[in-house]
Amino acid sequence: MLLVSIATIGAVENQALLHIIAYYSIEVDGKSNENIIKDMIAPPGGDPPYATVEAMVQALEAKRNRLNNMRIFEEVSYTYEAIHADNTAIRYRVKFFIDDAFSFIAIPYPKYDSNYGFRLGLKAYDKNLFGSFANLYFVMNATQIDSSWEDYDWFSEIAISNIPVGKSSIDIKGEVEAVQRGTILQELFWTAKIDWTGIPLAQTTFDFHVDVDENTDTADDLDKILTASAQWNSLPWFNSLMNVRPSMHFKQAEGETDWDIDSASFFSSVNPIRINGETYVFTNNMKLKFPHDYVQQTSRLSLVDAAVLGMPVSFWISADNFFDMDSQSFYNNTYAVGTSLGFSLPLNIGYSGSYEVSFRDAFTTRLNHIPVVSTTQTVSFGNVNWRNNFRHGMKGSVIGKADYALFSWDLDRFDYLKYSVEGELDAFINFGKRVGLSTRGMGFYSHVPSFDWYDSQTFPTFLPSSETSAPEKLRGILNATYEDELGDGDYQKLGAVLNMDATLMFLKFKGFAEGFMSVFMDVGMFTDTRSTDDSVDWNDITLFKTIGIEGYGIMDKFPSYPIRGSLGFNLDDVVSHFNGDIGFTDIEFELTIGMGLHY
Repeated sequence: MLLVSIATIGAVENQALLHIIAYYSIEVDGKSNENIIKDMIAPPGGDPPYATVEAMVQALEAKRNRLNNMRIFEEVSYTYEAIHADNTAIRYRVKFFIDDAFSFIAIPYPKYDSNYGFRLGLKAYDKNLFGSFANLYFVMNATQIDSSWEDYDWFSEIAISNIPVGKSSIDIKGEVEAVQRGTILQELFWTAKIDWTGIPLAQTTFDFHVDVDENTDTADDLDKILTASAQWNSLPWFNSLMNVRPSMHFKQAEGETDWDIDSASFFSSVNPIRINGETYVFTNNMKLKFPHDYVQQTSRLSLVDAAVLGMPVSFWISADNFFDMDSQSFYNNTYAVGTSLGFSLPLNIGYSGSYEVSFRDAFTTRLNHIPVVSTTQTVSFGNVNWRNNFRHGMKGSVIGKADYALFSWDLDRFDYLKYSVEGELDAFINFGKRVGLSTRGMGFYSHVPSFDWYDSQTFPTFLPSSETSAPEKLRGILNATYEDELGDGDYQKLGAVLNMDATLMFLKFKGFAEGFMSVFMDVGMFTDTRSTDDSVDWNDITLFKTIGIEGYGIMDKFPSYPIRGSLGFNLDDVVSHFNGDIGFTDIEFELTIGMGLHY
């Protein structure tokens, strides 16, 4: 090995030299696959040259943080060594040292949540299955129904993702759920899913998918849909590549054993298509709904790999058409043209935005023959990293969506159809090695007019971009209290939650575990879920305030699996108790014991 001498580097140190990482080596103490780790930190074409050593070290620190944030390694470190220098650059060898944590854990766990009672079960995790970073999750539990010792919900799930099979990978997931009332087991429900992707076949790849899931097209939760599809990727087609995916959907009615065909579809895409020197992608999906119901065709032509002033830009045109088989006529036709762009700024700030104009024909709603402008705006910023068992940093995002109607003959309808704004912010700051402050804020505002622009109108119940339950974010408010105050409807125009924690590491067993204690305060602000009008004033808003204490432990060998206990109190009840209005036993509280941090 050629090592660069101090004299050699000294002879060129006054020149503007580039600093180049020539190659990486990985040393693992454990089962992790060295080649997979190397692929994670080394770009396919190599790292770009760095103008200074400091810039190179900053990039290496970012790679180390990425591995640390996976929470499956006990320790990650690296060294770099100059191995060659000339008049233009110094080349380095970088060596990463990985000390695997125990990634598999099986825990018989009791959990208590005042919302439903006790839950007894078994959980097993492995975030580094076979040393290839495949992810195993298994759970089986029995949960009390309304704190009854006679009625239970039984649930079991197994999910294994990213199982390597040669150059391909397999994802498997299955769920079983049932209700036990006394000694009788009823309402048995199960789902299963398998995805096998990236199967090499000559110069192409093959994907295979099968799932059995709840039929969301009907009100009957026990109807099921079996979906089977196969996708053939990168088929040569003139000077382009084509992907094709036929799919079949079968339906099983409640109480039946036979499967009836529900629909069939055929998806295809061609990439690239060259038009005037630009690159486009064409996609088409045709769906046939049985029996003799309708045909739906959706087509889209998208500009890709384009840039304006260095910013990636896309453009598309699309058409979505329905054809009724009985009446032999088209309906619900939508035509659209749109564009999107995105760019990055310093401080890890990113922006993306899309703008689309759509026109509807043969619609039964008031949107018929009315152009609609739609836009989505997203800004994200910051990052959060783990430093031992504390996090530090700040990250957040803001998402805005809006539809606006144009050229309506009914002038009082010339207005926003709907818009929503949601945001989330996570911030963590540490004081020394034992004290930390953290906060999470999330919320949204949604506007939908009371008249009927659409076939159906719904407000998001909480955070439009994700399926999340608002009371789950508040420690100290029972689900029943939330529903009593706000209802269990589908309409909510405003919702926000603020979590604030002060954390102390009060126990440290070197080489084994660390114990933490937190005091917290949560604040929630919501509108009623039963009101369908769009007006919002202070009389429509309900405030929830809670305080409490949490304790959790993190074992050195299992950093991904903190064990947590949380006790939260309704602050309004606490104040009422000190004012003498209610007794101590009347204070509402929520006790949760389980795994995983609150946020």
